[in-house]
Amino acid sequence: MSDHVCECYELPDQGYFLVGKQYKYQYIIDGIHVKDENGIDINFDDIKWLWYFR
Repeated sequence: MSDHVCECYELPDQGYFLVGKQYKYQYIIDGIHVKDENGIDINFDDIKWLWYFR
């Protein structure tokens, strides 16, 4: 799988992210997988991911 880059524009209720910062993400079967500031893999469903990242 290749990494893509997204920008956080709203803080999610899970993980540790900073507004305006870019994060690597990957598409997975059940949604989208994003690495947070602590390097922890956080999984979002497609719709929830769109609420927080672009």
